[in-house]
Amino acid sequence: MHVSQRYIHPSAIAIISVILIALISICFAQYPKCYADQAHSSPVTFVDHSQDDLLLMALQLNSITLSDEIDAYLYPNGVLLPFGAVCQALGIGITVNPEDGTASGFVVDEKRRFHLDAIKGEAVIADHLTPFEPSMVELHRNDIYVDSKLIERWLPVTLTVDKNASMVGVHPREPLPIQLRMDRERRLTQSSAYLPPSDPGYPRVSNPYTLWSVPFIDQNMSFSSLTGPNGKTGLQYSTLLTSDLMYMNAAMYLNARDSSLLPDARLTLTRSSADADLLGLMRARSVTLGSTYSPDLPLISRSNAGFGFTVSRYPLNMQSQFDTHTFQGDILPNWDVELYRDTVLLDYQQAREDGRYEFRNVSLLFGLNQFRLVFHGPQGEKRVEEQVFYVGESQIKKGEYYYRLSATQDEEGYAHFALQNDIGLMENLSLSASLASVQMQDSTHNYASLGFRGFWKGMFAHNDFVVDQDGGWGNEFGMQTRVGHVSVALNHILLNNFYSDLYQAGGNSLSSHTDLRLDGITVPSFLHLQPISFDLSHDGYKSGQSVFHMTNRVSADLRRYTLSHYLEWEYDDGSLYQSKSNATGTILLNRRLRDISLRGEAGYSIAPVFKLSNLAVSAEALLPNDHSLDIEVLRSLDEHQTSILASYNSRIGEYTAGVTGGYSGQNGICFGVTMGLHVGIGWEPATGEWRTDSKPFASKGAVISHVFLDTNQNGKMDSGEKPLEGVGFAINGSEQEIRTDKNGTAFIPGLPSYQPTDLSISTATLEDPLWMPVPNGVRLTSRPGNVIRIDFPVVVTGEITGTVRIKPVDIAHEAPGVHIELVDANDKIVQSVTSAYDGFYIMSKVPVGKYKLRVSPEQAARAKLFAPSHDVEILPAGSMVDGIDITLEPLDTSITK
Repeated sequence: MHVSQRYIHPSAIAIISVILIALISICFAQYPKCYADQAHSSPVTFVDHSQDDLLLMALQLNSITLSDEIDAYLYPNGVLLPFGAVCQALGIGITVNPEDGTASGFVVDEKRRFHLDAIKGEAVIADHLTPFEPSMVELHRNDIYVDSKLIERWLPVTLTVDKNASMVGVHPREPLPIQLRMDRERRLTQSSAYLPPSDPGYPRVSNPYTLWSVPFIDQNMSFSSLTGPNGKTGLQYSTLLTSDLMYMNAAMYLNARDSSLLPDARLTLTRSSADADLLGLMRARSVTLGSTYSPDLPLISRSNAGFGFTVSRYPLNMQSQFDTHTFQGDILPNWDVELYRDTVLLDYQQAREDGRYEFRNVSLLFGLNQFRLVFHGPQGEKRVEEQVFYVGESQIKKGEYYYRLSATQDEEGYAHFALQNDIGLMENLSLSASLASVQMQDSTHNYASLGFRGFWKGMFAHNDFVVDQDGGWGNEFGMQTRVGHVSVALNHILLNNFYSDLYQAGGNSLSSHTDLRLDGITVPSFLHLQPISFDLSHDGYKSGQSVFHMTNRVSADLRRYTLSHYLEWEYDDGSLYQSKSNATGTILLNRRLRDISLRGEAGYSIAPVFKLSNLAVSAEALLPNDHSLDIEVLRSLDEHQTSILASYNSRIGEYTAGVTGGYSGQNGICFGVTMGLHVGIGWEPATGEWRTDSKPFASKGAVISHVFLDTNQNGKMDSGEKPLEGVGFAINGSEQEIRTDKNGTAFIPGLPSYQPTDLSISTATLEDPLWMPVPNGVRLTSRPGNVIRIDFPVVVTGEITGTVRIKPVDIAHEAPGVHIELVDANDKIVQSVTSAYDGFYIMSKVPVGKYKLRVSPEQAARAKLFAPSHDVEILPAGSMVDGIDITLEPLDTSITK
């Protein structure tokens, strides 16, 4: 065996990667040193300022008002601010004790300790003693007041005191706790918007499939011309149509290029039901015909696009395999898609010529995995799909049975057949069995597999044993667990004369594969790095050859920069040939500046020689009036080639149009221009008109909503009842810009497909505050190209007001805190309120009907009070029932009377 001239140990490469990102991170941030608390106890004298010195000021961080009113005081050298109140508003962990003139805690980081001794005139910040002029600090009974200039020295902020505007502006020099908390809340809100919503109890709307429906259409057309040695001119177009067809959901994709009159076409028919009620006794959840994907089969084959059918009882969003998942689907030309796990960007793809995207075998971590597919259009359009998987004890419940039957022919003409079965044997153990037949270049191979999935004490494991009819066998064992914050996954494969679509036959075929994956490795916070991941693997071959492989990802969020470093290392021990070591790296830098997005990329080789291989810089600018400009410069140092690509897109009414120009220089100059046009087209059944939009329609569903004033409250619009204009809606709690027209109708596209969606009326947009939709919202499940009609009757409600008094002897006094109930004829509580400090109560939006108003019987019994009830009625036209006063009396007094 030969020894490589250049051998770089993987641990050394990984350490270099971490150090590289950490050093850059440190350059962007300011870091304090450690410090310690000090204690002091001494008599103090409080300062009482004249009211003439008092300033009531608002505390504002950027454009957010943190406090409407803080007490500030003028003094000869400037303005004094309440130090404790400022720290509390900024989320800084400092506690003020005016009684002994001290303040203690930490500034942003727990290691940056802070202690103030106002009497000594000293402050200790990160172990550094910092004297100050005692006149700059005053002890008041409610707080310690500090000169604004001194606060700037102690805290990482710059303060702008505007006495005329009565405002103190806070300008952070580093992220403050309040900002970090707001950012977490914002991410939580955004993430929640992508997840299936929690059930608010809205009535469910059925959405039956139909024989046929008018399709939604996404149409793209482009004309391109390329000069140079391989110059050509051509018209290309692609069309995506979705609709109901033969009581299934149909999706047809057409793509013509190179001036071909006959386009490539594929048609998919799908029917899905989360209730597993398809095909009678088969109780399937989904049926797919036409263009479909074959399933992932452990050790046998990966998912492939082809023509055939799939019948499945698996949950609609279940992962492909226990610890991996393949994301794939349709995407429009000129679009791109990013794949995120939580906030970490995992991969990025542009639309392929066949109109598909595919992220293969994406690793799933132990526990909850939240993925986002973020689709970007050429005009700044954005579409987000969320998928959630859980690796752990909730895989298959005891007694549950899932199956998948699939038969396809891939695009190369090879046939695939699979029958998968999974059954839950115990709470933490399930059994899997499969039969498969895969046609390959040499012959057709038939397989049978048996496996298990198990969960025990925080560890999830699986094993799959596969035999080939020709005599070979393979075994795959895997486990996942979590050690602290680190997700650990181990996978080991043994192959014995086993050949499949994944492992091809040959003189030096693979005999074993071992993979160790570590995700979520945390490093000290001062490095500002996101959790680090490592993937280490070893391949053993029949000849005795060994190949070691390692990948590493390190990322950092630095203010508005996102910096990532990807490292890949491989070492071949050279059992057959000379040993060799290869290592490559990629550095990515992203920056968002308002409406400009910048991206830089540098690829390089470490071994066998260190060299820079490619550079790329791109900028995307969203311009006023729905225009955008993209510029990308690529430099391949290996091929000595430079390419420049620029595109300008504009949203012209309901269309998106653009022009793209490119330059490439190698062995002659090539220049190309492409002009493109995109439009989404949808049919609106309510008006019988076609709707067009610059955004895509076909991949989503839509709703036609009709809102009217239901004066007779029968739930349908009768002659003479008024349609309501200008009414808004919320989807999964998120307010929409769409409003009803003069006919009370709104067309709402872009509904998520195949997942529960809550559609509700935005009550703030109703003309009368006493109007109320019945129901307030509905839960529906849409599908691509599907339009659901929803009527929202709005009824008039009433209002009941009054005052509660208690009369212990002769004079009645207002009674706060009394629980008042409104009950219907069946003694069901319709609404309840509590009287205010002055005894006043108000019940709003009370539906039409006859009621009884009473004090809570339980409260009255506990207080031994007599509380009379009152009959009230809300009329169909709405009623303002005022002055329903309630007088409480001691129970024994009422009995005497």
